[in-house]
Amino acid sequence: MYMKSNVICPNLQGSSDGATCSVVSKFIMAMEDADIRLCMNRRYEVCSLYVLSLRRIALNSIGSNVALETGQ
Repeated sequence: MYMKSNVICPNLQGSSDGATCSVVSKFIMAMEDADIRLCMNRRYEVCSLYVLSLRRIALNSIGSNVALETGQ
C-alpha cells in the first residue's frame, strides 16, 4: 500500500489565532502575497521567503565555519 505523505514548509507555525510564517513573523492571512496552499503542499520551495531563510541559514553556517578556522 502506498501512503502519500504531507509536506509542510518548515517555516509554517500555527497558533489558535492562525498560521504564521516564522521568517517574517507575520500571520499568513495578513500578508498580501502569501498563499497558505503554497505553504502546505509539496511546492513550498518556490516560496521566496523559504529560499531566503535557507540562504540565511547557509550564510550563518559559513560564517561560523570561517570564525572557527580563523580563531575569531
